[in-house]
Amino acid sequence: MRIAGGTGKGTSVKASPRVLIGSPIKQKPEILKEFLVSLTELDLTDITADFLFVDDNDEESSAILNAFSPDNAKATVVNSSAVLEHLQLPASYSGHNWNKTLLERVTKLKNYIIGRAVAEEYTHLFFVDSDLILHPKTLKQLLLADKDIVANIFWTRWQKDGMYLPQVWLLDCYTLYDDPSDPRLESSSYRLVKEMEFVSMLKKNGVYRVGGLGACTLISRAVLEAGVNFDPIYNVSFWGEDRAFCIRAVVAGFELFVDTTHPAYHIYRDNLLSGVADFKKNGFDFTQTEELPPKDRYVKWKHDTENFMKQYLYKKKIKIKFRSKFTPYFARELKKRNRRLDESPKITLSMVVGNESKNDYFRKMLEDCRRYIDAAVIIDDASTDDTAKVCAECLKGIPLKIVRLNESLFAEEHKLRKLQWKETVETNPDWILSLDADEIFEKRFGDEIKKLLAGDNKTDVYRFRLYDMWDEKHYREDSLWNAHMRYTIFLARYIPGFEYAFSEDNKNHHCERFPWNLECLTTKDSDFRLKHMGWANEARRKEKYERYMTIDRYGAYGNLEQYSSILDKNPNLIEFPD
Repeated sequence: MRIAGGTGKGTSVKASPRVLIGSPIKQKPEILKEFLVSLTELDLTDITADFLFVDDNDEESSAILNAFSPDNAKATVVNSSAVLEHLQLPASYSGHNWNKTLLERVTKLKNYIIGRAVAEEYTHLFFVDSDLILHPKTLKQLLLADKDIVANIFWTRWQKDGMYLPQVWLLDCYTLYDDPSDPRLESSSYRLVKEMEFVSMLKKNGVYRVGGLGACTLISRAVLEAGVNFDPIYNVSFWGEDRAFCIRAVVAGFELFVDTTHPAYHIYRDNLLSGVADFKKNGFDFTQTEELPPKDRYVKWKHDTENFMKQYLYKKKIKIKFRSKFTPYFARELKKRNRRLDESPKITLSMVVGNESKNDYFRKMLEDCRRYIDAAVIIDDASTDDTAKVCAECLKGIPLKIVRLNESLFAEEHKLRKLQWKETVETNPDWILSLDADEIFEKRFGDEIKKLLAGDNKTDVYRFRLYDMWDEKHYREDSLWNAHMRYTIFLARYIPGFEYAFSEDNKNHHCERFPWNLECLTTKDSDFRLKHMGWANEARRKEKYERYMTIDRYGAYGNLEQYSSILDKNPNLIEFPD
């Protein structure tokens, strides 16, 4: 798996690009209308764009296509019969029911569009399928990536009841892991981990190198002039014109990339047409357009890893218990650790601290924790005050490991969290509770958590709701502050032999504190509530605001709107029922 760095050898986008947006179209009227509206909503500022459609429709859709008239752009519609007149191919095709002859038809139509782009000297060709709804910034974002070939990601349930998967892949026909020489890939469990790692990576904004792509792709003139096209390769059996294009491109010396910043909405089935309105209403956010009842929408799409695993195990016909044989040693280690229900479980507090002497809640948090923890591992992120001393005083009598850093890793939190995990697991913990210095559980957690863990020898991970407290007794709730509407991992059983995986993403200032693949384990949502006191003081809020604006003044790693809202004078506050 590779995260892209630097630029490709593509056409520079500093000069005003001239882009041909092209598509061979055979589409139902209802879907075609939404597709065309999406194209008119594209932000084409400083871009010269023209449209070229090859009309392969029935009469009603043809009329809709010919009526397309975008502002400040030329739209050309060419009848497919004019392109295919010398070919003995069927007059039409339908849906996703492909065969070799129909594939040849589409290949010829796409190659015709390539020919037009070259002949009319466009700097780029943007191929986009007619069942996609694009974010308005899609084309600008793809140009900004400055790659010779870059696809805009979209996610599809290829099987009606399956998980959402991307239209890009790493190897061959649709392999979602790379490095086939790795002997560990002989294990179906390990392959599963690598597939999930790739999918999880693509759910984070960025530009990534891939091995195959299609359907929504920006291509530079350099690629087109090199003769890369969709013609089949006679000695390769991979199905689909996009695969032929990708192989030809790589052989010609070009790399393939995907940009995940603005996922498109894919109307793969008719029943998804109704989701277009929600997609736009929610700011073109695909993750909010899940087919879930409203009360469950806080279950974020990007955290559905466990279901993904189960789906793949089923698909691959691996008839094993989901949890017990996920990795080598897993079953054996779990059997060892499945203790008698009357044995007291041990909890290790794991945390990162840094200059906490001004934190009004730090001592209170540690004093509360000592009621129920059995050990603590603390990373002191280069504090210049007496933070370490406070830890030692408050946790006196409890086994304590403090790792002091000479230089702060706060600006690279992914490194800090990996170090925190490494130092914690070296103590061979039982349960790991990861809290920040300003997070305090409601009182009943300390009274009942040991009983809960002792009575459950099957659950590996517990998730809790985190409330952003704006003062001692009130939490904030609005469109930007709603962490309490979803469950987040704070407590996990440590299982030796399980291959824990941390994200390598270094683009976001904040990152998850646990390995991302804990979601693969047996997880339970708890009704114990966790109070985040980091916003409960006006002076601290101002301090945090200034820090975020220093670290991320352009909102590259976070949400500028949320940063600004920190200083709201009259936020919506709700009483926290203690």
